[in-house]
Formats: sequence, structure tokens, C-alpha cells
Amino acid sequence: WKFRLGDVLIARVDFTWGGGRILTPAERKTVRPNSKLTKQQALQLFKKDLRQKEIELNNALKRDIPWINKVVISQNFFDGLFSLTYNMGIGNMAGNGSQQPCEVWERLRECRIDEKDGCINQNDFNYVIAQVRKQNITEKGHHFRRKKESEIMSKGNNDVAQSFDYHLIAPEYRQSEG
Repeated sequence: WKFRLGDVLIARVDFTWGGGRILTPAERKTVRPNSKLTKQQALQLFKKDLRQKEIELNNALKRDIPWINKVVISQNFFDGLFSLTYNMGIGNMAGNGSQQPCEVWERLRECRIDEKDGCINQNDFNYVIAQVRKQNITEKGHHFRRKKESEIMSKGNNDVAQSFDYHLIAPEYRQSEG
């Protein structure tokens, strides 16, 4: 395709700040090009983003997953799912008006609850975990990340502290208060 006099090219530019965080439209009005963040400012933005993303994931679970209020999911299961969702974005994970949910989300929807113990059917659970390992692999590092997320989701409640590492969440956030 060749440009001719009079052609108009419209490009979308996403400005990033901090650790690759895309600026919101409101932030674009106040942040100057090439401005820098202190480590503390970047950490505060990261914490704010994490809180917002956690709310988005909880709302999507309540809206889309029919069994979510019938069972208690482990903190590890939520943490691994949160890491995957944070990496992919809630729209890519749970879908939105114009986009279909990913395969992990579809498998979550299909999980059955075992009547005798009130837990997610083990075969259904394993089916979800297997898909996590294959989901959204577009970069070399995604293989390691998906493996760790699926391991975290599969572990018991007491193992979460040992499972998280620098590849899943910034060490500054893990070591900070609140």
C-alpha cells in the first residue's frame, strides 16, 4: 500500500508509564512525555491497578460462573486465576460485548459441583488446569508463567507463599504492607 498526497493515516498510540502500564485517558492529560516515576510512585500505581483488577475479576466470576457462590475456591486457585487474568486482561479472559471468553473461562463455566463434598468435580478442575497451561502463549516467557499459574491453582491453601515468585508478581509488592 502506498501513501498518496491527501491520504490520512490514523494510528493509535498507547503511552506507557512505569513497568509498561498503559496510561488512562485522564493520566495522558497530566503526564508529560518522558517523565519518570519514583519506585514508590510505580509501586502505588501497581497496587491501585491490582485492586482494580481484583474487583474486575470478582465481578466477572459472580456474573459468569454459575457455581461460584456454591463453593469456596481456594486462595491459590484465585491467585493463579488472577495472575492469568492480569496478564491477559479481563476482556480477553472473560470476554466482553464484542469478544468471546477464552477457553479457560469457558471451562470454568462448565465445571460441575460434586454433591457429596460440595467441591468442584476433580475431572472438571483438572480440565481447567490443563487449559491454563496452554492459554495465551504468545511469548517465550508465557510457558513458564502458565506453568507456575497452573501449579499455584492446584496447590492447597497453605502453599501460596512458597509458590509466588518474581515472574508472577513484582517483589516490591509482595514485600510491602497491605
